[in-house]
Amino acid sequence: MAEPTNDRSGPWRYSRRAAIVGGAAGFSGLTGIVAQSSTLVATPGGSPAATPQPPFVFFPTPTPEPVYPLAIIEDQRPQWAGTSEAGGDIRLFIHGGGIDDFTPTAFRQDFQVTMSYLDPLIRVDDVSLEPRPWLAESWSWSPDGLALEIALRTDVTWHNGSPLTAADVRFSLLCHRDDYDSAVAFMLAVVRDIEVSGDTTLTVTFDEPDGTFPYNAGNLPIFSKAQYEAHWTRNPVGDRTLSGFDYGDTQPLGTGPWIIEDRSETAVRFHRNDDHFASVPLAESLTLTVEEDPNAQLDAWRSGDVDLIWPFDGSRYEEVRDEEGHLVVADSTISYFAAFNFGNPARIDPGWMASPGLREALTQAIDREGYAESIFGGFIDVDRAGIMTQPWAIDPTVQNPRLNLIAARRLLADNGWIDWDGEGVLDSPAGDRGAFVCIVREDADPNLLSILDALNADFNDLQFEFEVQRLSAEDFATRWTSSFDYDLIAISLNQYAAFSEFDLFGSPWSIRRNPAGWNPGGYRNPEVDEAIFAYLRSWKVEDMKAALDTIQRVTNDDPFALWLGFPQQPVLVRPNISGFQPNKMWQSSNTPSLWHDDQASIATPIPATPEATPASTPQSRTEQRIRRQAKETSK
Repeated sequence: MAEPTNDRSGPWRYSRRAAIVGGAAGFSGLTGIVAQSSTLVATPGGSPAATPQPPFVFFPTPTPEPVYPLAIIEDQRPQWAGTSEAGGDIRLFIHGGGIDDFTPTAFRQDFQVTMSYLDPLIRVDDVSLEPRPWLAESWSWSPDGLALEIALRTDVTWHNGSPLTAADVRFSLLCHRDDYDSAVAFMLAVVRDIEVSGDTTLTVTFDEPDGTFPYNAGNLPIFSKAQYEAHWTRNPVGDRTLSGFDYGDTQPLGTGPWIIEDRSETAVRFHRNDDHFASVPLAESLTLTVEEDPNAQLDAWRSGDVDLIWPFDGSRYEEVRDEEGHLVVADSTISYFAAFNFGNPARIDPGWMASPGLREALTQAIDREGYAESIFGGFIDVDRAGIMTQPWAIDPTVQNPRLNLIAARRLLADNGWIDWDGEGVLDSPAGDRGAFVCIVREDADPNLLSILDALNADFNDLQFEFEVQRLSAEDFATRWTSSFDYDLIAISLNQYAAFSEFDLFGSPWSIRRNPAGWNPGGYRNPEVDEAIFAYLRSWKVEDMKAALDTIQRVTNDDPFALWLGFPQQPVLVRPNISGFQPNKMWQSSNTPSLWHDDQASIATPIPATPEATPASTPQSRTEQRIRRQAKETSK
């Protein structure tokens, strides 16, 4: 298993188990989260009536609300004003770890490099994450779901002018599966073989159906068989790897929109691929430079030496709100949660978390709106429950409860929780002291750690104690895989285009009985298990969606975890850069669409601040942020 790191290595570097072992989100480095506020509604005041005239009610004149030069964009498909123009250089920062390691199966370098010169077989939609044709023009499943026929485009060429063939695709996918250094082998675990039937046609056969293939494995980069085959075949089967390939004076070959021009230990420079089949870049060149210091990044953005910053630390919003530019608030594939442990040997009753009343009381005691405001400024969705981040699969009706201490206390009383010794802490019916232990990696997402700190006050309101133990990687692994002496385990999880976390919920993958499993708390629900197996047997989208609906609903009704929200990710864009389109999985992936425009502006209307009205009306998060700032300014 690849060791988790703290760089922006490619989104497929982290296996499901690595996501929990690593503590931080699977695409690490995405810790800069900025947010918006909770709704602030104008409250009408009453005017006393001295005469029997019709009642008169007045509404206070709203305080003028500040409008900052930094425009906030929340539209996930923003429409930019003006006409795109070709030319110029696009400049981004990347992380330096593995920048000179172009091994396409290992994902050790910043994925921005990989995605610039290589193309995937199937590309997922920027917003919905549904599979879209790319190198593959079309694909279709056999009636039994055990074969996927793929037809490639006929107009794709490598950067040296040679045509892309089905043999290239077969070679790439089998290397992803069989390379002992591959970070994504699990995505092709049920692929039996790949048969080439023509220059641009092939069939992938499976040991069992895998409906996630077009979303996940299909989204892996395809590379040149001619460039790598000799290196690959020099070792026997089972001992093969693309690691250690010597490029010499040549450059890594791709089909992507950017062609590598030169590379060093500090930067990679590309020029435009004028023959790209789908997205010829508007800019003439792309420069990716190593810079990991957030202060240096921001200084460079201010001085015009870099065109956008992602990830941008949202806690620094007030530092930049008076700057000209755009802050694109992008949805992400990250979810926060703290899973319950249903077998803690340190308790008198090891299964005390199995009590539905206790779990429901804990979730009703959380002031999610409070930390959404104080930690994220509102740029986080705390209403939706669960971990599902794939828009095509989300059931929007699965929601977190509002803060309700009265209901939470009633649940605890009804379930026999009493302060037996008068020390101010409730005790369980079995005599366990209500002092909960939550474990988390010490290098976990800082925003997740801040949420856990905030939960302490929430649980104190229920007469509970809440201890967060921040552990080293080694100690954390020991606690969740062998000793199990904790009550909750906090996780920041970054996901793929298709749901792959079945082993988080399914009882057959409980780490207590399956050393290759996940399910850290030993959660068991027969309806969830049945839905997981239905999902794993499915290849039709409607069947996959039905199974996922059940998983979402049941793991919320029979709570698997405390659901802590879905953070958004801000991208700071220079005022002279137009065309930015966020991608939910890798926000800065759409560099070909960027162009220079001194009058860059968004054509999508930014919601105007509504006038005060007697009744509250739905507000966008931008409106909420403006109102919160106005309130703070008037203090």
